[in-house]
Amino acid sequence: MLQLNKYGRKVKNLGKVEAYRKGGFEGYFVLHDSLKLDLDYSYTLALHSSDKAEEAYISGTFSYEDYELKENDYTLTLRHEEHQSGKPNTIVLRGANANGMNLLDARVEIVIKTNKIIKSEQALQFIPDTLWVHQQPLDAIGETEIAIPDSIFPKASVDYTVNASFLNSTNERTHKSKNATYRYAKGLLKLTLLQDSLLVQYLEGDTVVPMNAELSAYDAAYDELTSQKLRLPARVPLNPYAEGYEVYAESLSAAIDFTAEQANVMLEAARTQDSISFSLQNPRHLPYWYFVYSGEKLVARGDGKAPELYFKQKAKGGDSPYFVVVQYMWAGSMQKLQEDVPLRKHMLTIDLQAPQVVYPGQEASMKVAVSDVSGKPVANVDLTAYAFTSKFKDSGMPSLPAWDKYKPQKPVRTLEKDDSNVGGKKLMDWSYWSRRMGLDSIAYYHFLYPQHGQFTAYATTLDSITQVSPFVVDSGRVVPVHVVYLDEVPVYFSQTDVLPAYAFAADSGYHTIKLRTVDKLVTLDSVYLKHKYKLTISADITASNNRFVQAAEKGKLSPLEQRRLHGYLFTCSMVLALTVPI
Repeated sequence: MLQLNKYGRKVKNLGKVEAYRKGGFEGYFVLHDSLKLDLDYSYTLALHSSDKAEEAYISGTFSYEDYELKENDYTLTLRHEEHQSGKPNTIVLRGANANGMNLLDARVEIVIKTNKIIKSEQALQFIPDTLWVHQQPLDAIGETEIAIPDSIFPKASVDYTVNASFLNSTNERTHKSKNATYRYAKGLLKLTLLQDSLLVQYLEGDTVVPMNAELSAYDAAYDELTSQKLRLPARVPLNPYAEGYEVYAESLSAAIDFTAEQANVMLEAARTQDSISFSLQNPRHLPYWYFVYSGEKLVARGDGKAPELYFKQKAKGGDSPYFVVVQYMWAGSMQKLQEDVPLRKHMLTIDLQAPQVVYPGQEASMKVAVSDVSGKPVANVDLTAYAFTSKFKDSGMPSLPAWDKYKPQKPVRTLEKDDSNVGGKKLMDWSYWSRRMGLDSIAYYHFLYPQHGQFTAYATTLDSITQVSPFVVDSGRVVPVHVVYLDEVPVYFSQTDVLPAYAFAADSGYHTIKLRTVDKLVTLDSVYLKHKYKLTISADITASNNRFVQAAEKGKLSPLEQRRLHGYLFTCSMVLALTVPI
């Protein structure tokens, strides 16, 4: 009995299905209005026993929809996903009918819109959201190519979207879109992933131009693995332990992330009654390790980097299943492929001999041969043939039940490390992070990491008073200063009750500044103050052999320092009187 069911509705009996042979049933029904089906809902078909209606031999679902198969198919591609000024991009279009023939009445409307502004070369400029609008008919032969004018792009690097609306004589509209990037630059660096190497180029338009560059490989923690200087163009071997690469040349940079790329490692395994075999495709020459198990027993293992590997050996252990495991390194992490290879005694192989092309209205003959796992012909095969047009884009092969049962391999025991409470701090590696994060272009980090031991910066003041603010830094940290001497006169002491602003007025000209920290005395000689300007100066005491640093008593002032401060400090007592009314 064939039944139709929808969740929350009463089951409908569609009638009996007769067996055309033992174990084989065939039938159909018409989607008529009398079934009172609702659009855009899923329904279940089930084949039940006539005696026991609650038991279903097999069931499946289908969606009931109202749709129209479009007769035409349109394609939109861009010649370049990224291009720079002086290198025009091209839109490639095509319209075809269900038979793959060009449409004679199709036209296209192109609208290019700004998606995101990456970088502007001017402090102020107007960038429209719509860059270009264009209309034209499609060519009747081949593909239609439309060059995007370079003049439509601003003096800025932008991401943009090409929107194409295709129409035919009946005004059937189809929309397609593609994204691209425009770089406002004379040239750009390009990293191209080849099979087993990385191609590094500097391009001006389509021309490869020589240039010196530095290429760095980094791991998943963004730590640098290797760094090398190159003369572009250059081709370097892939490092499978690297998650990506970065290249720098003058003010230009480019990067590639391997986690977004495919390793292209493919594993195929087969089992016959007397042998087990597998083939491995490794075009990137990645290091791999393979393991072959018969049940839970390891029967073969090996490793290598070869681009191709074919393994075959005699199968032992009767009908017990085999398992092939391949582990390989890619993008800085270990990857795994696994194939279960049981002996499928009930698997049939179909050999179909058919013409490659069949034209509408043509009759074609086909030959079909069916063999079993031993390669012998099989008689009385229940063969079903079906066909559908290319209008159904997302169609799939029907799933067939597998009658071969086998015990799967036991799961691999895994251990996980709990890093939830792990933390810590360490000093920043300035030589590594300064360029990688662009910190060397920020004045604040010049202040913390003076290039030649001292940092100076002059700024105008609102009150036109000449003044100075001196600081001491050590390994990128500001060291507290307890006493400041300006020309041997103390102008700041951290232990006073009222601390003045940390900016000290002085006459313009050269001065000597001394800074007392908890254990050092820093002397800055011949510090020049500009008239009506404020000077911010930092002295780096990181180096052990610093010329302007002297050791001092740690944690306290020496008797000499106390006598020098005594003449500039005084203590006072404050009496507070409180009157309470009675």
